[in-house]
Amino acid sequence: MKTICVVLCASIFLLTSCGSLSGVGGAPSADKLVYEQIDKLANAPGDSALEGQFTYSYAQAVNRHKALITQYEASSGTERWERIMNEYAQLNRLADAVAALPGAEKLVKVQRYNDAYQQAKTNAVEALYSSASNYLSSGSRTSAQQAYTMLRRANELSPGYKDVQSLMAEASRRSTLNIVINPVNYYAQSYNHWGLNNDYVQYQLTNDLRYQLGSSGNIKVYTDREAYSNNINADRVVDLSWNELYMPVPVQQNYTRQVSRRIQTGQTEDKQPIYSTVTAILYITQVSVQAQGTLSCRIIDPATNRTLLYENYPGGYNRREEYATYRGDSRALSSYDWALVNRERYTDPTRGNLFNEVLQQVYPRLISSIRSVTWYS
Repeated sequence: MKTICVVLCASIFLLTSCGSLSGVGGAPSADKLVYEQIDKLANAPGDSALEGQFTYSYAQAVNRHKALITQYEASSGTERWERIMNEYAQLNRLADAVAALPGAEKLVKVQRYNDAYQQAKTNAVEALYSSASNYLSSGSRTSAQQAYTMLRRANELSPGYKDVQSLMAEASRRSTLNIVINPVNYYAQSYNHWGLNNDYVQYQLTNDLRYQLGSSGNIKVYTDREAYSNNINADRVVDLSWNELYMPVPVQQNYTRQVSRRIQTGQTEDKQPIYSTVTAILYITQVSVQAQGTLSCRIIDPATNRTLLYENYPGGYNRREEYATYRGDSRALSSYDWALVNRERYTDPTRGNLFNEVLQQVYPRLISSIRSVTWYS
């Protein structure tokens, strides 16, 4: 009995979990009722009431599948053969479930449809192949995407069918949108002029877009050099340019400030405090730097010269530091004065440091805008 139950449960699991071969839902409710009744009969063999219910339910389920097959045969569309194939598969699973229960085949007339299933499968593959070939002949990227989906399904049903593999490769090539990222224009200067070792903005953007856009499988992102080396024609071109870039050397200013404090320096014989004023001179150095830049991004369709995106992204970085030395009585210094004296000397930032600070403000907005582009428009 345990063996029967295991077989029945496995049959039901396959039906309910695998779903249809064409994506049309899992086991219909009429089939599920049959499986439930077979399970009950396995635990209560000879129950005449259950047998009567099972006989009726099985006939209803079989008739439903046959009616749908007739309906699909009269319809048109590429998907009809997969739907028919699915109905025959459901009928075969019902027959397998009945065969797993001793005596059940005496209660109902069981028929398997292996030949009909195979013929429907063959028709489905041929229909997918034919429709995909028509889509490919249209030449559009959207049609190529539809063709690829159909060819992939045909290959799943019948691996190696005709030249489906080569057509899949062709459909994939035609359906892929190639985005090329050009080198950044550094305000009419090379990036070396601004203290940068290389144009890492281009490579960073390329890598980020590969990660964020490449998951669809239909978008590929290249640098201009990669596209040239691999003979890739650009479907979309991303041009980046610094319309403004100001990376100055820090400005230094020196000034002095005299400080004084009245402090207790002793006491009288009758223990009254004696106060004196102590003074010191602070020699303060102030270092400031103010960098700014505006990065523009333009995305075009080179075939039509249509602009998909044009936007400016301004950014800036300001910093001011002070440090000091002193002469005079240290007791005249306040806690604020001591902070200036103890502060480490300001290290002048390089142009690369300043550029990175500006870029950190600009880059997230750039990426956000690019992600919002409708690439297939």
